Amino acid sequence: MFGGLEARPRVAVSGALRLARILPIIKVLRTPFAGDLDAVIAGCVKAGDPGVNAAVESLRAWRSELDPSNDIWLPNYYRATALAVGLLIAAPEALEPNEQFDKINANVGNFWNCCDHIVHKAGGFQSPELRSIKSTLHGVENQWFDGDVELLTHSTDPQGVLRERLLKISEKVDMRRAVAMEFVKCARWNDFM
Repeated sequence: MFGGLEARPRVAVSGALRLARILPIIKVLRTPFAGDLDAVIAGCVKAGDPGVNAAVESLRAWRSELDPSNDIWLPNYYRATALAVGLLIAAPEALEPNEQFDKINANVGNFWNCCDHIVHKAGGFQSPELRSIKSTLHGVENQWFDGDVELLTHSTDPQGVLRERLLKISEKVDMRRAVAMEFVKCARWNDFM
């Protein structure tokens, strides 16, 4: 998607924005490493942020402790997906930027598809919190993502794009939290509310 010497920071910024948009659900689930995910995003805003290395080590430790699940009806599926995205952003290892970009996007796409499935099964799209959404949750994410890519493709300042888009995301924090709470309710994870 992004080429040249600036591909890696653009991929990281794109991933950080996608991670920022799934964080409300992760936080409603009382995920113990949510702060580490915030640190990964912050590290994309300010290159060389020393908190990123500590966050990566913490995420790696959580990865070994987290009971991985492919069952979308369990909270750990969503936690593990967010954790994987955080590590793909901050510690892509030997991945080429295009491969890193594809893996981040596949994880985030699956995350939102699973959320949509649960909400649909529970009739949640009829709730007041979700009735105003003119698409699926994944569809809303795709609209944001398309805007991210457009800005990142034409900007010479990926960190500036990140700051601008994070501000727009934060302006919708109350709505995002309400959507996250409705998702948790649809999944019948009442002990998180």
